[in-house]
Amino acid sequence: MVGAGEVAGSGADAAEHEHRPDDGLLVDFIPHIASTTELQRKLLVDNPMRLYGPEEVR
Repeated sequence: MVGAGEVAGSGADAAEHEHRPDDGLLVDFIPHIASTTELQRKLLVDNPMRLYGPEEVR
């Protein structure tokens, strides 16, 4: 139960249950989302460049 002024999932208890995704599994899943080289480029290169622009690249 969350008390007044507390946020669910905050504090030491939240750190014990923090989930970190497996990067390898996520990368292995990309071909299921974008099945061609062209679609993968759009997903991983073109879309981030459109959203964040080249000025964010360092």
